[in-house]
Order: sequence, then structure tokens, then C-alpha cells
Amino acid sequence: MTDPQFELLGLLADEFRAGGMPASVLPADAPAPAQLVMPIDSGRVGRHLRVSSYFLPGVDHPAVMQHFVSLPYLVVPSAVAPLARYLALLNPELPVTGFEMNEHARVVVFRHTHAVTVHPLDPGVVAWTVSMVSAAVREFGDGVERVGAGADVDEVFADARVLLDSFAR
Repeated sequence: MTDPQFELLGLLADEFRAGGMPASVLPADAPAPAQLVMPIDSGRVGRHLRVSSYFLPGVDHPAVMQHFVSLPYLVVPSAVAPLARYLALLNPELPVTGFEMNEHARVVVFRHTHAVTVHPLDPGVVAWTVSMVSAAVREFGDGVERVGAGADVDEVFADARVLLDSFAR
């Protein structure tokens, strides 16, 4: 039996690779759905980030895609509340949201969901979203990590504000 989501993601991966964007597709492995996987250049040696994009299972009318990035660091216990404040300041400013924290596990992810049409599926919509997710993680992930390690929220947000203002121009 063929998996239509795997096939759609495979077509997207083909389009992205043809445009010079590295992409691969992982088949569904219950309970995980098929995933389109694209690396993010974090600018840091040894840091391998990736966007995993997939259709949310059981949501078909309309189909909904989720783009997910797991960030490779833990939040120190004393930084949970300050990081929650930082994310509340940062997320509304981003072109797509957003950073999320699991306070109990002290981990941070970036997750964005949006509805898509699949008849036809427009690769440009997915490519734009993946590029915005990648940019948010690449440009602001280090600040999230700094606050999660105990850095001052106001200081880190002042740095982020400069970058956010440059995006607005």
C-alpha cells in the first residue's frame, strides 16, 4: 500500500533538490508520519539542526503541515521562568512562530503549523515556510540557548531587537 503523504513529500523533496536545497524523505514509522527533512546551516561546527516537515495525521480537510526543529540543548532549572519570558517577547516579533519550551523536560523546540492545499500542493508555500523556520532558528536560536543557560533576558532581547529591526527594513 502506498502512503500518499510520503509520495507528496517525495515530490516536494524532488522540487527542492532541483532548486539546490538539500532534502530527503523518511517513510512513516508508526506512530511517526512520513517526514521531509532539510538541514539548517547553524553556522556552528558540530551543530546539526534540521527541519522535519510532515502532514499532521488525521487532519485532512484541509491538510495541515507541521515544521519542527528540536534544539540540542537543555535549559538550566533557574532559567525556566526567564526563558518563558524571553520566548513571550520574541515569538510575536517573528515572521512565523515559534519557539516552545517544555518546562518539565527543560527542552526547547521550534514548531510551526499551517494549512495547505494538496490538490495541487504548491512547493513554494512549503519552501517559504521552511526558509522562515530555518531563518528564525538560525538567527535567534543562539539567543534562546543563551537565556536557557542563564543569560540576562533584557540583554539578549536587546541583541535580538537589533536583528529584528534589520529584518523590518
